[in-house]
Amino acid sequence: MAERALADSPAVLVVDDDAAVSRVLGALLTQAGFQATLASSGEQALNVLAARPIDAVVTDLKMPGLSGLELLGRVQEQWPEIPVVLITAHGTVATAVEAMKKGAADFVQKPFDREEILYVVKKALAASRPEALRASRLPAAAKGTRCSAPRRRCWRATSA
Repeated sequence: MAERALADSPAVLVVDDDAAVSRVLGALLTQAGFQATLASSGEQALNVLAARPIDAVVTDLKMPGLSGLELLGRVQEQWPEIPVVLITAHGTVATAVEAMKKGAADFVQKPFDREEILYVVKKALAASRPEALRASRLPAAAKGTRCSAPRRRCWRATSA
C-alpha cells in the first residue's frame, strides 16, 4: 500500500550542487509524501526531466555549469507547465524579481524553513493544473508507452 501511495504522489526534482542540501531537502519532501529525485547539476536535471515524469523542480540559483536561472529558462522552453522554485543563499531582491519575471513559481532564501519550503512546493504544484498531476501517472492507450499529460510527451514504459 505504501508503494502505491508513493507512486501516486507528485514527483519533485531537487537540483543543488551541495549534496548535503539536496539530501536534506529530498528527505524533507519524501517525509511530506512527495517522490524526491536528486540532481547535482542543471545538466543532470535536464537528463532526469527528459527521462521521467516530474511534477515540479526545486533548484539552487548558483551552481557551476548551468545556473538555476538558466535551468529555469530551459524548463520553461521544454516543459512550460512544470513549476520551478528557486532557492539560494545569495539572493537579492533584483535576482528574485528577475526569476519571477522569467517564470519561477517562487523564490526562497536559504536557510529555508521546513514549513516554508513545503508550503511553496505545494502552492507551485496546486497552481500548475492539479488534475494533470494524477494523469501523468496513468498508462496511455498507446502500446508500450506512457504519456505525461502535463508535458504532452511519451516515453517507453519500463514495466507493464
